[in-house]
This record gives sequence, C-alpha cells and structure tokens, in this order.
Amino acid sequence: MKKRILICDDEEGVRESLKLILEDDHMLTFSSSGDEALDKIRSASFDCLLLDIKMPTRDGLDTLEEVRKISPDLKVII
Repeated sequence: MKKRILICDDEEGVRESLKLILEDDHMLTFSSSGDEALDKIRSASFDCLLLDIKMPTRDGLDTLEEVRKISPDLKVII
C-alpha cells in the first residue's frame, strides 16, 4: 500500500519537483499554504507531511504547531 504524503510548499516548482520524484511510489496531495495544509489534515489521513518553513501568511513553524494539535502522530519533514 502506498504511503500518503501531503506536500506543503508555496513554490509551484518545488511541488512539481517533489511530484516527479515521489509520485510512482506514494499517494501525493499538495497544498500551497499552511492554512490549506491544515484543512487537508483535518479532512484526511496522511502518513507524512513535507513542510516548507518560509511561506506567506502562515509559516511552517506556525503550521507545525497547529499540526501537532490536530494530528500529533503525523510524521513531519521540514
């Protein structure tokens, strides 16, 4: 069974690069902001979150703090 990974990065080029690398072996979901990632985490289950630090509106550290409240066992790679 493929692992479900949420990729959160505001740069489309980064998201596309990670897609090319990971899509064959994983189920990928993308978000372009911390708020969008939090909405997706509230509505679905993921095995891992790839999280950018520098993003407009809500940065990665603020997002991580909220992720820990919603899904404390979610693995996060920053």
